[in-house]
Amino acid sequence: MPNFFPSHLEVERYLDKTADRLELFAQAHEIVRKRFDRTVTVSLNVFIPITRQCRNICLYCGYTRERKNRWTNMQDCKEILFRGKSKGCIEALFVSGDRPEARLRSAREFLALSGKKSTVEYALDQIKLGIEHGLLPHSNLGNLTKEEYELLKPFNASMGLMLETTSTRLLSPSMPHWQSPDKIPSKRIESIENALSLKIPFTSGILLGIGESLTERIESLLVLRNLHNKHPFLQEVIIQPFHPLMNTPMRNSPMPDLQEILETIALARIILPRNVSIQIPPNLLPAERIKLALDWGGNDLGGISPVTIDHVNPESPWPQLQTLGKKLAEDGFDLKIRLPIYRDFLKYAGEEVLPLINTEFEEFVIEGAIPWKQVLSITN
Repeated sequence: MPNFFPSHLEVERYLDKTADRLELFAQAHEIVRKRFDRTVTVSLNVFIPITRQCRNICLYCGYTRERKNRWTNMQDCKEILFRGKSKGCIEALFVSGDRPEARLRSAREFLALSGKKSTVEYALDQIKLGIEHGLLPHSNLGNLTKEEYELLKPFNASMGLMLETTSTRLLSPSMPHWQSPDKIPSKRIESIENALSLKIPFTSGILLGIGESLTERIESLLVLRNLHNKHPFLQEVIIQPFHPLMNTPMRNSPMPDLQEILETIALARIILPRNVSIQIPPNLLPAERIKLALDWGGNDLGGISPVTIDHVNPESPWPQLQTLGKKLAEDGFDLKIRLPIYRDFLKYAGEEVLPLINTEFEEFVIEGAIPWKQVLSITN
C-alpha cells in the first residue's frame, strides 16, 4: 500500500499556522466564501442501523452498547424507508458495526439463520430496499475489502468511512482504540483507498477530542488530502467533535472546547482540496456555534432526519429543518437540500442508483441543491 503519511516538515508547517488564530481564520474564511459563497447544504435522510454489533470495543462508542434491536430486520427496514419517503427524505443512511461475525458467535449464528455469510451480504438486501423505496443509499459498513466495495458499489449513490485519527497511541491499553483492530490507522487508510480507487464518491472524516494531539489531527487531514490527490473521489470530510455518552467508559471525558473545534475546521479548509466539502454535524454543536463553524471553513451540515434519531449520538437530537433554515438565514446563510452524492460526482453513482437520480431527482441534477423551503411542506 502506498505511504499516504506526510513528512514531519509538512505537519510542522501547518502546525505553525495555528500560532496566529486571526490569520488562520482569515485564510479559511476567504477559501470557504470564495468556493461556496453563503450556501450551506444538508441532506434529509433516514438512519438505518443494520447491526449494532461490532468486533471493536471503542471506549467512546455508544452505538454498540444499545442492547435492543441488535439487528434491523427487513420489515423494520421497509417501515423506516416508507416513513422517510413520506416525509420527503432523499437519503437512506445504512450503518453497521465493523464485521461483528469476526468476534461474536451470536453474530455468526444470526447471519447463518438469515442465510447470509457476512454483515456486508446481509446489509446488501436492505440497501436494495432503499432503492426500491425511492431513496438514495449511502452506506458505511466499516473497513471493507476492495471486493466488498465492488459488490456494494452498484447499489449506492455514495459510501463512507471515518478515518477518525492516524494516532497509533490510541491503540495502547486503556486508550480509546484498545481492543479495536479495525481502528488501526493503516487499515482504515487501506479501506478508504479501496473505495476511492473504485471511483466511489466517498465521505470520510476525523473524530476530534478522543485523546489525539493537534499534530495528529493535522497529520490525519494531510493523509485524507493525499488520498484524494491520488484518487479524487473524496466528496466531503466530517469534522466530528467527540460527545460523551452516558453508557460508555468515556462518559466523563471532556468535550473539545470551541477553540479546538474552530481551529480544526479552519485547518481542514486550508489543507483539503477546494472541491472537498467540510461537514459539521449540526446536532453536536449548540445552534449559536454553527455560524462560527461555517465562518471558520465549514459549508455542509451532513444529514438530518425528520424520522430517525442519530443512532451514533442518540442523546443529541437533530435540529428541525425549519428551525435550522430560519436560524441560518438570520445569520446570513442560505440553506439548501442536497443529494448524498454531490453533483460533481453524479456520473460515478452506482449503476442501479443512477436511473433513480436521473428521474426522481432531476432537479438536483440540474441545480445541485435546492432551497430548503421547497421541501418544507413535505417534511412537516
